[in-house]
Amino acid sequence: MASFKILLVFFLFIIQLKNNYSRYVSHESQEVSDKLHEDISEKKLPETLSLSEYDMKQNDFIVSHALTQKQRRIRQRLLREIQTLRRRLREARRERRRRLMHFRREWRARFANMRRFQQARLAALKLRLQNRIKDLIDQYERALRRARSRTTVAASATTTTTATTTTTATTTTTTTTTTTTTTTTTTTTTTTTTTTTTTTTTTTTTSTTTSTTTTTANGK
Repeated sequence: MASFKILLVFFLFIIQLKNNYSRYVSHESQEVSDKLHEDISEKKLPETLSLSEYDMKQNDFIVSHALTQKQRRIRQRLLREIQTLRRRLREARRERRRRLMHFRREWRARFANMRRFQQARLAALKLRLQNRIKDLIDQYERALRRARSRTTVAASATTTTTATTTTTATTTTTTTTTTTTTTTTTTTTTTTTTTTTTTTTTTTTTSTTTSTTTTTANGK
């Protein structure tokens, strides 16, 4: 953008110089022409006098030489200004190129720093994730071992209970009969025996209790 502005100013300056130079040349030629007419009028030369009869060559040479000198000076000044503008343009281009290279180096260094920082963050995150996955795997393995041990204990207890002996209940009945005979009266006593069976079941053990009732008869 700066170089474009410099070029635009340079072209505008050249156009302005050309316009000024053309106006200056026209003004100088007009002045020389007016002066020549004044000289002719002061000498009172006839208007029909030819140039060969009037010594105009010397005046024309002087005028052309003066114009040539002025044009040369103007041209030299324009050339010096053009050279100055070209030198400034080259300096501006070199400065622009230098700034652009500096900006590229700075951006590359910044990008490299950002890349290293991101790589370090990714490495730390990867290590953290690996540690977390390892902890989760360890927890899962411990929980699986505990579950397997509990399942083994429960299976062994079920097998022991299934292997126990079935409870058997046994009932025993005992009958006792007592007969008393006298000389005068005969009394026959019938004794009824009540058998009470109490069964207590504790795991695989059965207990049987038998009670016997005894009847006593008295005779006269």
